[in-house]
Amino acid sequence: MGILIIVLTVLVSAAAVVFAVVRHSRKTEMLRCRVAAANLIREELLNYSLNNPLNKSGADAPCETRCMIYIKTINAVKKQKFVFIADKTVSVGRDAEQSNVYINDNSVSKKHCLIFARNNEVYIKDLGSNNGFCVQRGLFGSYQIGSGETIRLKDNDTLIICSAELKIKLFCFNINDL
Repeated sequence: MGILIIVLTVLVSAAAVVFAVVRHSRKTEMLRCRVAAANLIREELLNYSLNNPLNKSGADAPCETRCMIYIKTINAVKKQKFVFIADKTVSVGRDAEQSNVYINDNSVSKKHCLIFARNNEVYIKDLGSNNGFCVQRGLFGSYQIGSGETIRLKDNDTLIICSAELKIKLFCFNINDL
């Protein structure tokens, strides 16, 4: 009986350590994501300042709070993570030079799909690809998207583009919160 208690204690302790490590790695990942978001917003604000000294053009300055898109490859050999400002168009495809998110798979079209924002919502549109893509939402939601179709993306959606799986995280970020 004493050995059983010791084994159970060790197992519970090991589970607690694993949980703490996973939780820490997720926090670290989101911190890196937030730092990348801050850098993008800073770069946008700097470009605005350089192009509009003393705001002589009357153009509106970029907002410090922005909606962001975090894209992470799930099943790739080389894990990749991307952060984009949501109102910038994000191209996904096999063309390494013209795609913001490059997928090295011959089944993926050179210009496979486009992620964009409209009216504070984020959408993905198939650009006439041969194979389309799938949006998985939660446990039971699965939407097959074909040539020219568009669907709204939600936080924690998974995109399946041929052999690639991309996890989508949508979040708002204020540069002063970092």
